[in-house]
Amino acid sequence: MVFYASGRASLETSFMYQLFARAYGTNNLPDSSNMCHESTSVGLQESIGVPVGTVTLADFEHTDCIFFFGQNVGSNSPRMLHPLQEARKRNVPIITFNPIRERGLERFVNPQSPREMVGPESTVISTQYHQVAIGGDTAAVMGMIKALLVMERTACEHQTGKVLDQAKVPKDKIESLFGFKVPERKGLATVDTCEGMLDGSVKGFIALGGNFLRAIPDTDRMEPAWAGLTLNVQIATKLNRSHLLPGKHAWLLPCLGRIEMDRQDGVEQVYSTEDSTGCIRGWQGRADPASDQLRSETAIIAGIAQATLDGNEGVPWEAWRRDYALIRASIAQVYPEIFHDMETRMWEPGGFHRPLPAAQRQWKTETGKARFIAPRTLDEDDDVSPGHGAHDVIQLMTLRSNDQFNTTVYGYNDRFRGVHGTRSVVFMNRNDMVRLGFAAGDWVTLRTAIEPEVRREVGPLQIIAYDIPEGCAAAYYPECNPLVPLWHHAERSKVPAAKSVPVTLHPTFPDKQAQAHALPRKDQVV
Repeated sequence: MVFYASGRASLETSFMYQLFARAYGTNNLPDSSNMCHESTSVGLQESIGVPVGTVTLADFEHTDCIFFFGQNVGSNSPRMLHPLQEARKRNVPIITFNPIRERGLERFVNPQSPREMVGPESTVISTQYHQVAIGGDTAAVMGMIKALLVMERTACEHQTGKVLDQAKVPKDKIESLFGFKVPERKGLATVDTCEGMLDGSVKGFIALGGNFLRAIPDTDRMEPAWAGLTLNVQIATKLNRSHLLPGKHAWLLPCLGRIEMDRQDGVEQVYSTEDSTGCIRGWQGRADPASDQLRSETAIIAGIAQATLDGNEGVPWEAWRRDYALIRASIAQVYPEIFHDMETRMWEPGGFHRPLPAAQRQWKTETGKARFIAPRTLDEDDDVSPGHGAHDVIQLMTLRSNDQFNTTVYGYNDRFRGVHGTRSVVFMNRNDMVRLGFAAGDWVTLRTAIEPEVRREVGPLQIIAYDIPEGCAAAYYPECNPLVPLWHHAERSKVPAAKSVPVTLHPTFPDKQAQAHALPRKDQVV
């Protein structure tokens, strides 16, 4: 049994959900971060002792330099453009490493400034823009580390001062508070869950939000396996593709959205959320629910837990369902360092931040110091060996359009990249097009250039000439997820390696629907 969760659930619901899973007897709690951010949790913990980002927006007001690696601020976090603009007005250098030149990282016109909107004025965002090849940021970071170590050695030799300073589940608390044994076996992450569906060992799946089937790699192999689930439970605010393949027994449980008022036994409830900067805030829905039959996520989890467990686990599910403050009190008991006085602090202006010891230069690592972690090799994809000649293979990265939120809501216009009315495109370097015998506007099918016994392909896609390094290409996520082998992932975090997939291009002819959305030839060079 697998209990999957989206990152958009409230802290109260998430706490109840993991207790339910562990009382049921499993640590199988994959979440949406397994497909994107888990490498951060692994790498940062080992390097600086904190598994999450340590920067707050207030830090942008004081920084002397900003480095961007791969982030596309214009599409993924447009609100950040304003503090970036303010930093540039203070002459703060912004150094960007990205295979693709993203418009939001080049120049910014503030839509709240009438002068900028009506005139030619704009702000240059990146003072340096390094278009590394896909995966080349590993070599760039190693070079920066080497430079720092050289600077440190030189400073010590000349006695000019130092460059470098030299200065996770609380099992016992859960068992004592709630009276059940926390499982010992390590739980399944996203890749493990998918492998379990393929081999038949995973038979049940509960999703607290998200669009799991659309977000995972190896889509063409995973959809038949997903349809073979014995039990499939989906708690959701809106319909998505994961709901269209039900499995043998399926339950779709619509729940209240964040903006809707949550009344339990006539009493309005509040809840808390944590944002990507580690800030925790209180929330209260203000809109009338779409239906009086909708239940909250918290009420649904409480109901399922009561119907499933034997009642000896010592968790007051019904009391928690009636009063969310009781859940927060238990959260504070289990995680006192982070959530002490939570009921008061979450309503402070701006909320409160989880402790970030690295921001105070406290390194909670094995050595008590921040550490440079050297990879075994600068070959970022040593698990793949294309069987084709190197001249035929292109490294593909998947990306989002500027109007896209994960796999849930997106349209067909990517105005920052000059694409309108379609997502069936592949961005390529013009030299690669010529070398491989293609031209802008041609239609191709992409095939994964490894494991030939498994057919992985996506198309037809129309070629767009784009400013991207030779040997590299880009296309949209999640449409290209079928090209990503399930086993092609980061070693320890198991994040699918959707940013580096070796592919070959094959001429194809579009169907009438694709032709209807084809880009005019004059628009092929962006």
